[in-house]
Amino acid sequence: FDTYDNDGTSLALGRSSGGNGTVLVTGANSSLSIIDDEYATVIGGDGNGTFTVANGGYFYDNAYDDNNVAIYLGQNVTGNGTLTVTGDGSSLYNDEGSVVVGDDGTGTMNIANGGSVDISADDGEGLGLVLGGDVGAMGNVTVSDVESVSGNSSTLTVEEGTTVVGGYGNGT
Repeated sequence: FDTYDNDGTSLALGRSSGGNGTVLVTGANSSLSIIDDEYATVIGGDGNGTFTVANGGYFYDNAYDDNNVAIYLGQNVTGNGTLTVTGDGSSLYNDEGSVVVGDDGTGTMNIANGGSVDISADDGEGLGLVLGGDVGAMGNVTVSDVESVSGNSSTLTVEEGTTVVGGYGNGT
């Protein structure tokens, strides 16, 4: 799966105001990979975007934009983006650029029931994960059900760069 767009996105869910976009990657043999070095993944550009990885699904992202951001959740003021990684073996692995939860809009990341998110790169200026990037933005990350029924833990790992909670906006 590879898309190219003039606005600097590889994958855009809820790109325009009033727009709604949803992606579901579910099942042990299901995966989605974004492999490109010029464009970011945007979940909730000006509209509503929902991205779910469940039941052993896998999302790999190694694309980033000119700001060295790989994934935006709630990119613009009216944007509302939600990323959920849930279920044993479900995972997101990002190895290029930072992840911004609530850049100018509202972003939510949920990790539950043995899901895992691994951010192994930064933006080149030392930022790996940012919650509430700009004034008025809201970024929220929740890691819950730390131990699933099978005993696997829900995890969020930021290997490179600083985690900023409440840049110029609000973060929890």
